[in-house]
Amino acid sequence: ALQQVCQAAETPAACDERGNEAALGLVHAWHYTESRFQNTPAESMVTSRLARMREELFGAIAGGRLGEGEAALPPMWNVTMRAVEKLRQWVSGYIWRETHWLWLMDSIQAGRVVQTTWGDADEWPKFGVHDAHAEAPLSRAPPRYVFS
Repeated sequence: ALQQVCQAAETPAACDERGNEAALGLVHAWHYTESRFQNTPAESMVTSRLARMREELFGAIAGGRLGEGEAALPPMWNVTMRAVEKLRQWVSGYIWRETHWLWLMDSIQAGRVVQTTWGDADEWPKFGVHDAHAEAPLSRAPPRYVFS
């Protein structure tokens, strides 16, 4: 809706007004999500992370338009794009960490490098992988890992 209003707006003020409404909605959703996970096992993963990101992302709302002339955008565009990018990085990193941890634990338990986390090795050639059936034993006793 914000993009549609800004494209059809006759004045930057109309776009800014809609941008401010969208900003308030985003801030409300952000605070709701932060508070929803307080005092739960997910507090350190969700609430604490969002609280750290809040000032960095939403500090820009207080500023004026970004850019000059007709190309200038309401601060909400900048905030939205930065928030989506930060959350994408966070989720991608979290998924990679979880998947890597599972692979590491499977390999340690098997005493060799395994591909269980990545699916059936017989399907790997269609993705261009040619070493799914290679044997790779672990040469020493594994270190003790703790998931944090």
